[in-house]
Formats: sequence, structure tokens, C-alpha cells
Amino acid sequence: MKREQVVFILGGGILEDDGVWRTTNFTEAGDAFGALGDRLRVEAAAILYKANPGNTLLVPSGSKGQLKDHPTAPTVATVIAGELQELGVPIEAILLDEASSNSYQQLCTLKQMAVANNWQDIRVLTNQWHIMRVDTMVGITDFLKSFFEEKSVTFIAAEAVLLEVGNTKWKKLIDDAYASDGMRKREEKEAQGIYDLLAGTYILQ
Repeated sequence: MKREQVVFILGGGILEDDGVWRTTNFTEAGDAFGALGDRLRVEAAAILYKANPGNTLLVPSGSKGQLKDHPTAPTVATVIAGELQELGVPIEAILLDEASSNSYQQLCTLKQMAVANNWQDIRVLTNQWHIMRVDTMVGITDFLKSFFEEKSVTFIAAEAVLLEVGNTKWKKLIDDAYASDGMRKREEKEAQGIYDLLAGTYILQ
């Protein structure tokens, strides 16, 4: 499974829709903190794979997370992997992280997997609203900061990938989402999280 480029997909929320588990859209509840729009991460990851299929490995991340007590819920990573395959990504181009239950754990697992597999070209894919908080996590955590700097790990916004495609559908969807009251509330929570991280009151575990 050795490939030159690795796209590590931070996991978000999932919901059950007529017996089928899937990632969420901006118009849906997402997780306990509001709308996620993490379906965009799946769509963007598939685009990144198809741009360089022979050398790209996609790594969906996420355990059950907030659904840990749900008896039939799958892991977030499994759901993302299934959706990637529906979009044409072959299973051999997907490696799962089903152990990490939050963003910090996912970043730590990325480091462990990168070291174990000698990954060099690493990109971390998430939503635009999420990037500043996870980047702050990296910046205040010495062992993550040194890893990101050594490997030149970069964050990629799913929204930016989709807008580069030039599909007017994505532009309207993204513009509407980021103009919504729900997204403003989400961004307020993210800003508070960044403040708490910098103040040392955010518990990383």
C-alpha cells in the first residue's frame, strides 16, 4: 500500500438515513456542536484521488465518536470509506483509522501512521471552518508541531478543492452554508475552542 501522496481525512459526523449510515450535509444537525458539512470532505477526497490515482492513498479517520454508545453505529472511517468507493475510489487506495474519536486523537494517529509507513507527502483534509482550530492544536503541541514541520504536512479545505472544480452547484451550496446562522454559530464555537487552546483551558485527550 506504499503510495507517494497521502490524504488523511479528518472524520466528522454520521447519521442513519433509512437504515443506511452516511456523512452529513451542511443542512443537517451534524454533531453535538452543530452543522459539519463533512460530506464535502468525501467529495473532495475523491477528486484528489482521481487527480493522481496511481500515487494517492486516502486515509479516512474516525471511530464511533459521539455515537460510541449506539449499538449498531459503524465507525466514521468505515462510512467515509464506503462513500469513497461509491465515488469510484478502489478499496486498495484506502487505509482506515478507526481508533481515533476526536480531532486531536486523529492528528496523533496520523503521526503514528506516518512514522510507521514512512509517509512523506501528507495532506490533512477537513472543512474550512475546522482548519484554524486543528492548526492551533498542532501549533501548541510540541510533538505534533515538530512532526508537521519536519514532514511539511499541509491542511487542505474541502471547500477549496470543490470550488477549484468550477462546479456552480458547489459554489452555491458553500456560499449558502457559510452565510447561514448555523455556520455563524459553528464558527463562534470554533473561535472559542481556539481561544481555549491558546489559554491552556482546552483539554486535549
